[in-house]
Amino acid sequence: MVHAHIGHVADSFKDTPNQQGLLPASMAEAKVAATHAALAAKNTTDLAAMKLHAGPVASQLIPGVDANKDGRVSWEAGEGGLEQAQAHMQLMKKGEGLP
Repeated sequence: MVHAHIGHVADSFKDTPNQQGLLPASMAEAKVAATHAALAAKNTTDLAAMKLHAGPVASQLIPGVDANKDGRVSWEAGEGGLEQAQAHMQLMKKGEGLP
């Protein structure tokens, strides 16, 4: 049962676009959000608050953020982005054949 759930997250889920996994679907949606945030940040007629908040959405959603300032983004609280989730999912998938 665990492998089925891992498969839903990593590979395929019936209710996502193109029946892709939940994580790839999230990555695709995050890229769209990041694109829109970057476009909003480029519009000089928008409010300063939009620029302030659009930047972190474009730059932190996918890669994460070095919250503890140790020079790397990890899976620690407040740091992990979708790239870390994807890396951990791949590690779990490699363990599928283990007893």
